[in-house]
Amino acid sequence: MSNEPFSHFEAQAIDLFKHTTWYTNRRYTVQLFFKSDSQPEINFGRAFAQLMSLKKSKDPQLFTKYQAILDEYIKEGFIKPVELDPHSDGQMHYLPHHPVLKNSTSTPMRIVLNASAKSGPNSRSLNESLYTAPNLASKIQSMILRFREKPFGLTADISKAFLLIEIAQEHCDYCRFLFFKDSSMTEVVA
Repeated sequence: MSNEPFSHFEAQAIDLFKHTTWYTNRRYTVQLFFKSDSQPEINFGRAFAQLMSLKKSKDPQLFTKYQAILDEYIKEGFIKPVELDPHSDGQMHYLPHHPVLKNSTSTPMRIVLNASAKSGPNSRSLNESLYTAPNLASKIQSMILRFREKPFGLTADISKAFLLIEIAQEHCDYCRFLFFKDSSMTEVVA
């Protein structure tokens, strides 16, 4: 069991998080923690190529399933359509994405955004451009033991919990993604 304090870097990351996170309209808003010398490159081509691979799916209902999820995300305010800008001069990054299908009645498909994707061999991904949070896995054992000390425990359904964390407006352009305008899969939108 590890009760080690956080390293200097981890303590700084936690302090930065505490000072750049706020709660409004029933959601937490966070900034992205960019390394000082690091920005991801515009990777429209990579995201576009990943999107085009969806056309090769053998599932004729894939677009419909995907669109239903995105429509729900728009309705819930998790995402919003933006103007497509493949050649922006500003700081912008497109996240490639793909479906993960599983044999489940509750979540037969989910969309995975790939922040580790690079636009080329010498480019940086969004993940590489950001500081990482402390690894709390070593603290799980002590947390479980503390949980077992009390007579009652609570559980909760945290589905879509990460979707309720909003990216600060000044960093939203780093989290863009592409999709098709309609089922013809000919026009791309962001």
